[in-house]
Order: sequence, then structure tokens, then C-alpha cells
Amino acid sequence: MRASFEQSPRRSAVCHSKKLGLSESSVRRILHLDLHFHPYKIQVVQKLEEGDAAKRLVFSQQMLDLINRNKEVLNNLIMSDEAHFRLTGLVNKQNCRYWSDRHPRERVQKPLHSSKVTVWCAVAAFAIISPY
Repeated sequence: MRASFEQSPRRSAVCHSKKLGLSESSVRRILHLDLHFHPYKIQVVQKLEEGDAAKRLVFSQQMLDLINRNKEVLNNLIMSDEAHFRLTGLVNKQNCRYWSDRHPRERVQKPLHSSKVTVWCAVAAFAIISPY
């Protein structure tokens, strides 16, 4: 069983159970109790550039200075976020697991710009700006 998971660590426990002819619960029990394997999530990250940390530090300090000078700035602050739904058929990272007895520290780098639909929403002290 160890060899099967080491050969194909991204294959699901269900697929391994079918291949090995064992029940899914038996496979999961062996993975956890005998092999001490855990299902690690693969992290999708953007590549950080060399100057990114310094830029973030400068921005943070500027915001703290602004807030310290004028507390009312928080009442005029609009915080927003966006979610990108990719049209390239990428697999949902919530469904990806990597079975191993140690954390693989595996990351998948994806291009920064690909076909996608973006949903944006904002929150402020005075209103919630609907998603667009």
C-alpha cells in the first residue's frame, strides 16, 4: 500500500481503494494509523518578486501614519476584495490532496493572468457595495 501511494500520491484514497481491492475505510485507516500519512492540500501561490516585501512594508507604514494623524480616515475607508473564477478548467484546490507521511511543501505556480471572471465587492463604514 505504501508503494502504491508513493508512486501516485495525488490519486485519491477512493481510487487507491478500488485499485487495491480494499474498502475506502480500510485504506483510510491504514493510511492514518499504520503509515501515518495525511492528506495535504496543494497550495496555489503567486510568485513573489524580490521587491514585494519592501513595498508591502512601506504601504503598511504609510497607512499606520495616516490613521495616527487622522482617526476619521477609517470612517472613509473602503475595503474591497475580489474572487477570480478561472475559465481554463483548473481543478478546485479544495479537492486536491497529496498523501504522504511528511508534508511535501508542494506548491503549484500558475500564471498571474489567465481567462477568468472576476467578482468584486466592497465594505465601508457607511455601506456594503454590492458584488460586481
